[in-house]
Amino acid sequence: MKNATKRTAVLLSTAGLMAGSAVLALPATAAMTECEPGDIRTVFEPGSVIPGMGAPRESATLTNSSAEATPVPASRMAAAASSVKVPESVSLTDVLSTLKSDHGMDAFEEQTWSAGQKIGAITLSPGQSMDVTYGFNEVAFTGAQQSCQLDGRFGSETSFSGTAPTGEYVRYADPYTNP
Repeated sequence: MKNATKRTAVLLSTAGLMAGSAVLALPATAAMTECEPGDIRTVFEPGSVIPGMGAPRESATLTNSSAEATPVPASRMAAAASSVKVPESVSLTDVLSTLKSDHGMDAFEEQTWSAGQKIGAITLSPGQSMDVTYGFNEVAFTGAQQSCQLDGRFGSETSFSGTAPTGEYVRYADPYTNP
């Protein structure tokens, strides 16, 4: 009987410890987390996302040497590319997705003009010339990125600035009126 009483007391005290530990609350700061480890937070500085900058790569002069008004086509002579530029320590995927979701930008990792790709055609009068400049539209931005640490808190910020292509840029100008 003495042995059974001891066992019951040990079982009750163990159950009491378990129940008591379940009742004890941890401090509020220890239970809260900001993020899941591996998450990345990307923010852009207010007003720093500047879209639609034309970044010319090349230009050519189109001339209609016929006796009639006719469309004069333009084609790329060589390949050209525009790609996102950010520091290596910054997640490019998160920069692009934040540009798209928060700023409505159609920003791409890379855009290219291929050699021989048609730029367009413009109808010119006999003897008329026209300059065509082509390249890429780009968006410029500055911001910061943080990675979530194992403790569930964001680590230090990594500042970045960069550009990303948002489309092709083509501009026609009369070489005599727009030097």
